[in-house]
Amino acid sequence: MLWCRMAESRDVVKWVAVGCGIAVLVGVIAAVSCIGVCGACVGGSMMLTQGAETEVQGFFSDLRANDVDAAYARTSPAYQQAHAIEAFRQAVVDIPVTTRQTGVTVTGRNVNAGGNLAVSLDGFLIVPERGQMPVEVRCVRVGERWLVDAVTIQGVAL
Repeated sequence: MLWCRMAESRDVVKWVAVGCGIAVLVGVIAAVSCIGVCGACVGGSMMLTQGAETEVQGFFSDLRANDVDAAYARTSPAYQQAHAIEAFRQAVVDIPVTTRQTGVTVTGRNVNAGGNLAVSLDGFLIVPERGQMPVEVRCVRVGERWLVDAVTIQGVAL
C-alpha cells in the first residue's frame, strides 16, 4: 500500500516536471519569436529608410561642396514651392554651418507610412569650429526617389 502511494507521488512529480518543462519551452519559443519579429521590424525600417538616409548624405555633401543648386534639386516639389531657389540660397548663406559641416550622422529615424511615405531622420552635423549640431531632416517618397522635404539645424529651419 505504501509502495502504491509512493509510485503515485512519483507520477505526480513527473507530470508536474513535464508540465513545467513544456511551459518553459513555450516561454522560450515566444521570447525568441518576439525578438525575431522586433528585429525584422527594425531591419525592415532600416532597409525602408536607407534611400532617405542616402539622399540626406548627398544633400549635405552638395552643400559642403557649395553646390547649392544640386542640394536644392534633392528637395521635394512641396519644399520648392514653399522655398524659391533664391530663398534657399539666402538661407544657406544665413546658416553658414550648412557649408562648413564636414558630415552628417543619423542617429534616429521615425517612419510615417500614412498617405505619403515619409521619414524623419534625427542626428547631428559635424562642424569643426562648433562640434556636433543637432539636425532633423524630413524626407518624402516621390515616385521611386526620396527627397528632402524639411531641414532644421539646431532649431532653425533651412
